[in-house]
Amino acid sequence: MRMPSITASSTAWLELPGTSFFIDVTNSNGLGALHPLGDFELSATYVPVDDAHEPNQPQGAAKRITLGAPIKAYSFYGYGTNTNDFLNGWYDFYEVTLSAGTPSVKLTGVPQAFPLEVSLQSPSITDDASFDGSTLGSDSVTVTPPAPVLAGDYLVVITPSTTPHPYGKGAVPDAYATQQYTLTVTE
Repeated sequence: MRMPSITASSTAWLELPGTSFFIDVTNSNGLGALHPLGDFELSATYVPVDDAHEPNQPQGAAKRITLGAPIKAYSFYGYGTNTNDFLNGWYDFYEVTLSAGTPSVKLTGVPQAFPLEVSLQSPSITDDASFDGSTLGSDSVTVTPPAPVLAGDYLVVITPSTTPHPYGKGAVPDAYATQQYTLTVTE
């Protein structure tokens, strides 16, 4: 019996820089002893996800942004070995100084297959100055508090609305690793 020939197979996985992984090549039909692997070639390519605003988690590492100036960033963390920080690593924290008034936080360009939530929070987190919205079903959202806020420094927090999957389902990485979102805070 001759096994069918596979000319090419590829997958993408997204990992944290500095993380070590291994690649295990096996006969996927479960008959490895009867049909051992033939000759094959294996190659791997590292393509960095360059985000000028990383690292920006945890909250204490929030990156300062300028009021009215749009920024572009990725909602990306990658697959690592430390599962304790896995979900928190996908959060993006930004800090912005607001005047007293009614600010607007706009998040656009979000991959529809990977919706994000955005919130505007008072750094004290003890008052009621926290407002949020989601891009679920859309590629953008604008958050505006229902009442004016006090002057001061605020956090803008961006989190995934769904659980990220940073390992391959095919040769093309998921959109959150290749498509930047745009964040703009105005007054």
